[in-house]
Amino acid sequence: MKRSYPTITLGFSLAIISNMLSIHGQSPHTSMDAPQEKQTKFDETNFKNHMINHFNEGCPANSECTPKMGKDYQSWIKFLTSTNGLKKKVWMRDKFRKEKGIPFEIWLSEQQRADDKIIFWDSHCRSHNPDKGPKIRIGLAMVKHLNELKDYKENVYLRFIERFKDKGKAPQQYFGPRDETPLYLDGNELIYQRLLEGHTYGMSVSSLGALHIVPTISPKEFPQTIDCPENLVSSVTKKNLPKNLYSGIYCQRTYNIKTKKFETLLFGWSCN
Repeated sequence: MKRSYPTITLGFSLAIISNMLSIHGQSPHTSMDAPQEKQTKFDETNFKNHMINHFNEGCPANSECTPKMGKDYQSWIKFLTSTNGLKKKVWMRDKFRKEKGIPFEIWLSEQQRADDKIIFWDSHCRSHNPDKGPKIRIGLAMVKHLNELKDYKENVYLRFIERFKDKGKAPQQYFGPRDETPLYLDGNELIYQRLLEGHTYGMSVSSLGALHIVPTISPKEFPQTIDCPENLVSSVTKKNLPKNLYSGIYCQRTYNIKTKKFETLLFGWSCN
């Protein structure tokens, strides 16, 4: 299947992220000095409980996050809570995804600031914070489809995944959330079991970047780490990858519930 996800491979191969605030001569944004809601007056009578974590309601603690992004992110968490236990929750949650988008973890470059689609934090990885050169930040985007990130070009990057299919054939390329691996494959889709604020949901990712909320099952066997096929390793070494994003690569044996066969997936590995 020749689906290399051209809209992402143009600018999304993988990420160098820099300390954007040091370049602008600013101190890092934290919960109280991130982009804030407009207030004509602010004193203790204006204080709200959410401000303990972040000035903007719905924004995660210590993130750079706009008021709109905070509201959109919080609305997904509230929707997960309100639909938990309902028979039609998968359909309802995918409808939400179509309308407003769902969280997807990313990396960002030094030029990209938080906006109404993206939240970011400093990375705690030592390799992401060199004494000299660009630094890497971790982030989260609210998207309906990964194609929405093409407008960010080289400023937003996704974790690469190579799917080994048949000998002599080029691996199929996917892009996944930066800090998770799929639970299993369903035909040509990667299936993730996600957890947010105590609520679980399934998410599928296609090689073209299509996202869906899906029901999940327990596969015949959970993913297991294995040695990587030589042709997969060689295909990755040919990529022009930023030196301080990935600490290495690894492979997993992953079950495909549609073909009832095990397949090999290769991942770029980073500390977060």
